[in-house]
Amino acid sequence: MFKLFRKAPARRGEYLVISVSGLFPLQFVATRWTENDIVAERAVIIWDDVVKFIKLTLQKPRSKQPQDNKSYDNLVKYHSNPLVMVELHLFKDVALILNRFLITFQTDNPMVPFLSMELSTILKSLMRFFMPKAILQKLTSSYLVNKIDVDDKNNLCVVSDIQLTTAAAAELQKNVPKKLHDGVKKSFRTMLQALIKKIQERSPVGYKLVRVSACLNPVNMATLDEEGSQRMFDGLVSMMYNNRRITSVVADKAKEQFDKFLSTEVKFNKTDFQ
Repeated sequence: MFKLFRKAPARRGEYLVISVSGLFPLQFVATRWTENDIVAERAVIIWDDVVKFIKLTLQKPRSKQPQDNKSYDNLVKYHSNPLVMVELHLFKDVALILNRFLITFQTDNPMVPFLSMELSTILKSLMRFFMPKAILQKLTSSYLVNKIDVDDKNNLCVVSDIQLTTAAAAELQKNVPKKLHDGVKKSFRTMLQALIKKIQERSPVGYKLVRVSACLNPVNMATLDEEGSQRMFDGLVSMMYNNRRITSVVADKAKEQFDKFLSTEVKFNKTDFQ
């Protein structure tokens, strides 16, 4: 859509005459696709205008239509496909879930204690579309979330129970023939499975340092038992000592301070920590 109107003043003028929104497509960036949620959002808004433009152009003689233009040929091919809007909504909504992570963690602030919880939340957000609630309830730690096999048939819903995002589900029910519904759901599940496996493979949650650092997350301080938090902190301190980041004196002092912090500050201010 973007390439069709880029550097084409005559086309842009024709489009504006029939456009209800008066908006043009935004440029898609393949190397940072998770940041393209706003591009897909714009595509959703203007899709009807683009379809009108394509139908109007098709009424012209072939010589008056764009020649050797792959963008135009693709739009001619897909402008009447009822699945386009469903797929745009799915792309937009999934990209938005992932982009939340990028926005939060692209910073110099000390964010390691929050990595495991945030990644677990994101993975569960994606898993809930195609995995039973009973399975998700068993994933009580970031480690289990990162290790679950999303290809195991025992961990999957039946096709009819696969969920789509709200906007995509509404579009599916409204404009897509019933016989195509299962195919759309299977495709969505396949995409999510591949995406989740790639995140699991690259996830920093695979490192013990990231998992034990979660003891410094205020929410975990307030919700985990003191013994469990202390055990995680001891593991963190031991790793730092073994890697010669701190001395044994600093390590012992840190353990003492953390234990005191849990039994005083956290104990009497649990609501604030939560």
